Amino acid sequence: MDPKNGSGLSRSTLFDMAILFLATAVLILPLFRIEFFNDWMSIEGSFISDARFIREHWPHPSWHALWYCGTRFDYVYPPGTSYGAAIASMLFQLSPARGYHIFIGTMYCLGVAGVYFLVRTGTGSRGAAWLAACAEALLSPEFLLLKSYREDSLRWMPERLNVLIKWGEGPHMCALAMIPFALAFSLLAFRGGRRWTVAAAAVCCAFAVGNNLYGALALAIFFPVLVWSGRVSAPGFFPWWRAGAIVLLAAGLCSWWLTPSFVRLTERNLILVALPGNRWSEFAGILISLGFGVVAWCAARARRVSAWSVFVAGSLLFFAVQVLGQFWFNFRITGEPMRFVPEFDIVLIFALVEVIRRLWSMKKWVAIAATVLGFSFSANYLSKPWSVYSAEPDYRQRVEYRMTEWIARNLPGSRVFPFGSVSYWYTTWRDLPEVVGGSDQGMQTMLPASARYQIRMENDAQRDVYWLQSLGADAVMFHEANSQEIYHEVRNPRKFTGLLPVIYDRNGDIVYRVPRRQGLARVVDEQRISKLEAIPWSNEDKAQLRAYAEALEAIDTPASYSRPDIDEIGISAATNPGQSVVVQENFDPGWRAFVDGRPAGIEKDVMEFMRVRTTPGAHEIRFVYEMTTEARIGLWISAVSLLVVVALMAADLRRKA
Repeated sequence: MDPKNGSGLSRSTLFDMAILFLATAVLILPLFRIEFFNDWMSIEGSFISDARFIREHWPHPSWHALWYCGTRFDYVYPPGTSYGAAIASMLFQLSPARGYHIFIGTMYCLGVAGVYFLVRTGTGSRGAAWLAACAEALLSPEFLLLKSYREDSLRWMPERLNVLIKWGEGPHMCALAMIPFALAFSLLAFRGGRRWTVAAAAVCCAFAVGNNLYGALALAIFFPVLVWSGRVSAPGFFPWWRAGAIVLLAAGLCSWWLTPSFVRLTERNLILVALPGNRWSEFAGILISLGFGVVAWCAARARRVSAWSVFVAGSLLFFAVQVLGQFWFNFRITGEPMRFVPEFDIVLIFALVEVIRRLWSMKKWVAIAATVLGFSFSANYLSKPWSVYSAEPDYRQRVEYRMTEWIARNLPGSRVFPFGSVSYWYTTWRDLPEVVGGSDQGMQTMLPASARYQIRMENDAQRDVYWLQSLGADAVMFHEANSQEIYHEVRNPRKFTGLLPVIYDRNGDIVYRVPRRQGLARVVDEQRISKLEAIPWSNEDKAQLRAYAEALEAIDTPASYSRPDIDEIGISAATNPGQSVVVQENFDPGWRAFVDGRPAGIEKDVMEFMRVRTTPGAHEIRFVYEMTTEARIGLWISAVSLLVVVALMAADLRRKA
C-alpha cells in the first residue's frame, strides 16, 4: 500500500481525522457535560445502570442479581459501552451517567473520523473523504425517503445523533462508529498491507460486536460485501486467509462473553424484543444476494466498476432492502430492520459522494451545485447545534429517582416489580433488586416476561398476586394517568385495591405490599414441591401459580436470607425429614451450593429457581456463583487471540526497527 495515494494511514490522513474529531466534539459539546437528559422515555437508563453496576462490582460482576430474578451478567448486554462508560466514570471521577455521555460522545466523534478514514482508504481521494465525513456530521439523506424519521428529528439533526440523545441508542451508535475503522483496516489488509492491519481490523470488528448486536449484524452485512468487492475486482490472487484471520481473531476476542449459551439465549429471547421473520423475506434475501454476487462479478470483470464502487452499491442494496423493504413491504428476516436506518444513512452518504465524484470529473460546477444544495439541508441544525440538547434541571424531582429512593429507605433489600419508565431507571442509582430489568434479550427465563404481560394487561388480580409471590416480589409499583411516569403501561393501576395493602399512594404513584414472608429463601415440603406442574407459557396458568405460591408459603419455618456479595447467597435454616430449601434466584450452571461447608447438588424447580435437599437439622447453606466451563474456555480463547494480535503488531514493529 502506497501511503502517498492517500489510501493508507499517512500523516495527512491522521491530521484530517484529528481535525474532524475535534470539530465534531465542538459540534456536540453539550453531550459531554450533561448528566441526565430531560427525556425519561429513553432506554439509556439501563446502560447507565450497567455502567454503575460494573463500577461498584469491579472488575467483572459475573452474576446480575438485580434483574430478572437473577441472570448471568454476560447475558445482559454486549459489554463494550457499559465498560467504556464505567471506565470513563472512574477515570474522570464523575457519575456513571456523565461517564456514559462522555464515552458515547467520544465514540460519536470517532465515527465521523472513521468515515473519513474509510472513504479515503476506499477511493484514495482526500476531497471525497472530507465530503463524506462532513455529511456524516451534518446530514441524514434518509430524511428524503422516510418522512416520519425526518419529523422525529429536532432541527433535522443527523439521525445518528437523534437516536443517540433522544432514544438512548448509545451502544448501537458506538458499534456503528467502529465499523468504518474495521472496514478500512480490512481494505488495507486485503491490498497487501502489513500484518498489523489484520490485527487492527480484528480488534475494531471485535469492538463493534462488543458494543451492540445490531451493530454486529450490520458488520456481518458490510464485511462480506467488502470481501466480495475485493475478490471480484482483484486481477490476481485474493488473500482469503487474511479475511478468514480477521473473522477468527475478532470472534476469538469476543469469546470471553460471546459464548454459545449467550447466542442461544439471545436467539430465543428475540420474541420478546422483535417480531418474527417471514419465509418470503428469507427467500428474497437469498435471491438478492445471489443476484448481487453475479452482477458484481460480471461488472468488475468487465472493468466497468472499481472495488469501492462494488462495495458501495452492494451495501446500499442490502441496507435499502432491510430498511425500505420493511418500511413499505414488511420485509423481515430477523430482528427489527428499521434499527438499520443509521447504517442505511451512511451508505446513502457513500453513494451520494460517489455521484458527486463522477459529476466532478464531468462538470465541476454541477458537482459544486449539488454539494451546496445537499448541505443546505443542514442549515437549520448547524445554525444552533447546541439547542437540540435538553438537560434535566433536577433529576431528584423525577418519579424515576424519587420512587427508587423511597424503596431503598422503606423496603431495603426487597425485590420489587416496577413498571414503565421507573423500571428502565430502577437500578440507575442503587443496587435495587427487581423482577424485570432493562435488557429483555438477557432474560434467563421468560417467566418474568409472562408475569409482566399478564399483570400489565389483564384483570385477574388474584392470579397476579400468585405471580408476585412466586417470583419473590415484596411489592409492586403502578402509576396512574396523573403520574409523572412516562408510559402508563398498566391498564388498571387500582386492580389490587382491597386485595393488597397500599403502602404508598401519592401523585398517581401506588405501591402495593405483597403478602409474603421476607427474604428469598423458603423451607418447603420436598414431596409437594417436586410434584408441581410446570408454569405454562400461556394465560392458563393460575392453578399452577397458586400451587407453587402456596407450596412456598406453606411451611412457616424461618429461613434467614442474606447477600454477602452480588454473586453469593447465605441461608440459615432448620429442616425436618422430607424438607428442602428453595432460594428464589434463577438456576445457572455456574452456581455452587455448600451445605455446612460440604458441596451439595442444586436442582431446578418449576419456576426455574434453585432447590437444595438437606438432611434434618439446622444448616448453613452458601451459594456461590463461579465462572462456567464455557466462559472459562471463552476467556482462554480470547487470551490466545489477544496474544496473536500483539504478536502481529510486534512483528511489524521489529521489521520496521
